This record gives sequence, C-alpha cells and structure tokens, in this order.
Amino acid sequence: MESMVNDFSLFQKIADEIESKDLFCEKDDLLVSFSAGPDSVFLLEFLKMFSRANIRLVYFDHGLRPRAVLDKEIAFCKSLRDQGFKVVIKKIPVNLLGKKHALSVEAAGRKLRRKLLVHYAKLFGAKYVLTGHHKDDVCETFIAKIIRSIHFWILIKI
Repeated sequence: MESMVNDFSLFQKIADEIESKDLFCEKDDLLVSFSAGPDSVFLLEFLKMFSRANIRLVYFDHGLRPRAVLDKEIAFCKSLRDQGFKVVIKKIPVNLLGKKHALSVEAAGRKLRRKLLVHYAKLFGAKYVLTGHHKDDVCETFIAKIIRSIHFWILIKI
C-alpha cells in the first residue's frame, strides 16, 4: 500500500512539473511510442491517472526480438485495446534499412521510428508525441558510445 502512495506522490510531482512548464494540457491528443517496457508502462499509467487526453499508442516490432518475447509484448499491447486504448502495432524493416543505407541497427530503428511517429501524429491529429525514458537510458547510451569509441580506437592502434 505504501508503494501506491509513493507512486501517487511521484505521479503528482510529474503532473505538477508538466503543468508548471505548460508542456501539454490534460485534454490534448497524445501519441505514445510504446515499447511495452517499464518506462512506457510507467508513462501510460501516469497518463491514465492524470490525463483525459485521447491517448494512442504505437508499438514498433523491429524484427529483432526472440519470437516468445515479441509475442508477449504484442499480447500485452492487444490487451490494452481491451482497456479502451487505440493501439497501432507496426513492423518496421530495421535490418533492411540499415543494410541499404549503411546504418547501425540502432540508427535505422531511430530513423524509422521518428519518421513513423511524425506520420502517425499527423494522421491521428496528435499534438504531442511522448516516449518513456529515464536517466539511466541517457547513461547507458553515453557508456555504450564510449565503449564503441574505445573499441574503434583500439582497432586503429592495431
């Protein structure tokens, strides 16, 4: 029970921050890039509690996850439809784009997601596109870039 109280106070702090910075209104149409991971689920739970917005979710199948994991995530997304959410499940050809344009899988995924999120926002009239990320995501990205550059420099010295 204490956890729910703490979650509520965290949700309230987030709601206060959004309101003080005038980020979006309670009734704005929102598009959420939904991974079915903890950050996205937290964002959705927050929006359910503090927003009366028309919320649409877009889940991207990058074609990279094991079938069993993908099936669970898609089943979860479909269960959200039963709760009244409008959910788009979109398969994107990350590997194909990466090979065609000499991009990493990550870069190809970002490029496709951004392009499609802009498309869906226009299509659905969503005023804002939201993604769920936390500070560790930034740290993980930073560390991964350092590790990649270290490997790169090691290879150059060889």
